[in-house]
Amino acid sequence: DMSDLNFARNRVYTPWGAYGQSKLANVLFAKALDDRLKGTESDIMSVSLHPGVIQTNLWRHQNPLFRLVSGLVMDKTVEQGAATSVYCSLVDG
Repeated sequence: DMSDLNFARNRVYTPWGAYGQSKLANVLFAKALDDRLKGTESDIMSVSLHPGVIQTNLWRHQNPLFRLVSGLVMDKTVEQGAATSVYCSLVDG
């Protein structure tokens, strides 16, 4: 809900809802910036990416059942997740 970014009105706050909203904001910002840059002579490109499900300590705050299930789908180490971002920042057009 773009009119209630701080969950201040009648919207119920959930950690996953806030996380998803922040990820959407990143995508929308990157797209808008890229659209603006395309109208210039700049060779800069704005991108947004999801590196995959990374094995980080963020999962420690979930309930035990969720941690068990998420352990089955976490497919990248922190280093592999970082490599995705580094590649994206270095690739040429």
